[in-house]
Amino acid sequence: MLAKPAEAPARPIVHRVDRRALKRLVDQNRIVVLHLFTSNCPACHTYAPVFYQVAAKYGDRVAFAELNLDEDPVLASYMGVQAVPTTLFFVDGREVHRIVGAVAASHLSGILDQILARYAR
Repeated sequence: MLAKPAEAPARPIVHRVDRRALKRLVDQNRIVVLHLFTSNCPACHTYAPVFYQVAAKYGDRVAFAELNLDEDPVLASYMGVQAVPTTLFFVDGREVHRIVGAVAASHLSGILDQILARYAR
C-alpha cells in the first residue's frame, strides 16, 4: 500500500505577529484585521474566541493577526491605542476602521462585510 503524501501545513487562521511581522503581513495582503491585546486584560480574553470565530469565516479573503502589546508597549502609543482590546482594519496598508472594546461576532462580521463590499477586487 502506498503511503499517503504529507499534506502542506495549513495557513494559520490568525497570525501571531510582532511589529516586523505585522509590517510584512500588511505589505503582502490587501485587507488585514489586527487584534491588539494585553495578557492581563479580561475583555481581551473574552473577545479572543470571537475574533478567531470571525477569522475562521473570513480567513480565505482577509488576513487576521494578533499582537500582544505587553511585548511592544511603544507600538500602542505609535498606533494611538488607548484601550484594549482594539481591532484595526487595514486596506492597502492604511487603517480604514477601528473598534475599541470587545464586540459581538455579528458586529465584527458586519464591518468586514462593509469593507469587503467596498474594497474587494
